[in-house]
Amino acid sequence: MKFYILTTIAFFFITLIPIQAQKKHEVKIGINRIFKKEFNLFYELILNEKTGIEFGANLDMRDRLFITLNPGINMPMRYSQTDLELSFAMRRYVLLNNKYANGLYLGPYLRMKYFLSLEEEFADRYQEIYQQEPSPRRSAGPGIRSIDSGINLGYKWIIRSNYIIDFHISNTLNIAVGPFSSSAEINKYVWNDVQGKIKFGYRFN
Repeated sequence: MKFYILTTIAFFFITLIPIQAQKKHEVKIGINRIFKKEFNLFYELILNEKTGIEFGANLDMRDRLFITLNPGINMPMRYSQTDLELSFAMRRYVLLNNKYANGLYLGPYLRMKYFLSLEEEFADRYQEIYQQEPSPRRSAGPGIRSIDSGINLGYKWIIRSNYIIDFHISNTLNIAVGPFSSSAEINKYVWNDVQGKIKFGYRFN
């Protein structure tokens, strides 16, 4: 697990070596879940025709569905939770589409998920339904929820020199930290997932 993260960080710095001074700026918004109260904003600094660095912020205010693993209880519970995600990604454009810094790209990224708030009635409703107190992972206050790393594989289209369509798939290793993890049950709090994201944006030359 530590080797996976260190390898990702090392790749960041290796890909920075060929950077030149031809910089461009892009601003993008994610549209996957905008109607489900999840808002994504991204800024990419284009360092040269083959290298970019992207910073992202995601505010997730979706309603959640909690289902207990207790076989004797079959009663899901809906609740509201707010998370903030901050990400940093390196992009290496490996197949250019006759334009500057676009086409097929590949690169590592790091992401931190920060738990902001949980609806006030969650603990009371949980105890009423399941007849027990929620675990610290479910009832903890604000704090870092997980630190993730992974690989992005995607494709960027530049339309009329400035307009952007950006699609990528991420393979992520998620590691829960702080009150959201448990050394006694660590396998439950280290998991892998695959996600896709579509972004629209604009390039400032």
